[in-house]
Amino acid sequence: MIKAVLIEDEKNSRLVLKSILQAECPNVQILGEAGSVEEGRTLIETREPDLVFLDVQMPDGTGFDVIAAFPDPKFKVIFVTAYSQYAIKAFKYSAIDYVLKPIERSELVAAVNKIEEIESKDQYSEKVNTLVQNRKSFERIALTTTEGIIFAKVKEIIRCEAESNYTTLFLDDGRKLVVSKTLKDMDEMLSSAGFYRVHKSHLVNLEHVDQFINAEGGYVQMADKSKVEVARRRKEEFLDILMSYHKD
Repeated sequence: MIKAVLIEDEKNSRLVLKSILQAECPNVQILGEAGSVEEGRTLIETREPDLVFLDVQMPDGTGFDVIAAFPDPKFKVIFVTAYSQYAIKAFKYSAIDYVLKPIERSELVAAVNKIEEIESKDQYSEKVNTLVQNRKSFERIALTTTEGIIFAKVKEIIRCEAESNYTTLFLDDGRKLVVSKTLKDMDEMLSSAGFYRVHKSHLVNLEHVDQFINAEGGYVQMADKSKVEVARRRKEEFLDILMSYHKD
């Protein structure tokens, strides 16, 4: 039996959550409810749940504030949120589960089922810590590889290269990580963190671009001495962005 609590300021959302969980997830036992950050912290401390359903926006703060109060959490969390591009990006960076409002029955059940796929406590704590660190700026990312989940600093990633439905990441310490995301997925996650897709197969960290070379149609040399082709149709925009990025 999974012991759960609901931390959500909207009464209707709590009712929907309870209704779906009672109908579709009989292995989830709801121990209590809270409607604010402060009430939520107290509820977690007193009831010690296995799972927390957590809203992002509440009257006295955010769900991130609730999580930050537990640096070594004994519980897992599923965020329940209205669409927020920033919040969703934080969840994806941290590999933390979420469902969007209005709540879809199938999405909530799928999220609960994923929670039941137990992973190591240390690894989950690292996910939560990554989420807390990313609540103001995206500094770390959880990368799902064939060997498990690896946590890396975004600034350590030199470039990303497409490999069919996978992507190879090249890090500044010489490591190469094959992750189970497409280059399009990585572009959506990293484009706001100083990355630019110079080619259909290549995404580069502007911080690690050493020089642009006009020969051979145009390519960049990266900090690790690798050479990355720049697509002709993207060259002008890329050079404008590159010059602006390094202007200071």
